[in-house]
Amino acid sequence: MTTGCEQKASIKEICSDTPELCDDLNTDDGWCKEERSNVIRSRQEQTNPEIETDLAKYHLLRDFKAYKKCIERAAQVEPIIYKEKKTGRVNALITAENEIQRLEQETMDSNEPHLAYYHWRVRGDQNAKARFMAIEDSPALDEPELALAMASYYFERDPDKTAKLLYRAISNYKGELPPESIYDSLTTLNLREKRYPETYIWMQVAKQLGKKNVSLQTLERYHVFSHEEKAKLDSLAQQLADKISDGQFSPKDANFTF
Repeated sequence: MTTGCEQKASIKEICSDTPELCDDLNTDDGWCKEERSNVIRSRQEQTNPEIETDLAKYHLLRDFKAYKKCIERAAQVEPIIYKEKKTGRVNALITAENEIQRLEQETMDSNEPHLAYYHWRVRGDQNAKARFMAIEDSPALDEPELALAMASYYFERDPDKTAKLLYRAISNYKGELPPESIYDSLTTLNLREKRYPETYIWMQVAKQLGKKNVSLQTLERYHVFSHEEKAKLDSLAQQLADKISDGQFSPKDANFTF
């Protein structure tokens, strides 16, 4: 009996109920546990009729890429006792390679934006690029991963558009903090454009939200703020950090006036 929200099945339960999702993934090995679990859940996702088929394939492709990267390292490690572990890792690596190839072939002409971006950036497919760029200014960019992908395209081309896309991505993270890479991108972008107050604010936001190794002294090579200026910028950064952590950030919150 379950109460409230239905609990997600454990990996052990999934593998017991549907062993075909797990048997070729070297489940007895301690290596790559998280990556393997993600693959198993994405395989299970493909059986859910409520999830769009190509999006489910993208999730599986993404997770197999991460699993392959991990199991490739593991396959190079020589077990001291259980020599058969190396065979299991090699077999799992072959599975990952075959599945990645299969999924790439099946999705190479897909209009699904995540897949279009993948085939453009990973395989250099210019037709896929055109399919991805077609979502510009569309509601699809309310998906943070897609907004970040679009921002990466404009990063060297249009700083203002890049910033708007990054703000849009931040505003659509609900229930989890945005990745630290967003703050790195905003810091780099503003520093490049010599927007030093904005650079300071986003460095401070990153620091307040848990990013380590943020050195505000680095910025002083370019611009020195007075104590009064720092106090004002610290207050703005705190307001932003609070809104982001509460999932209440809106792009207009980044329209600073100094």
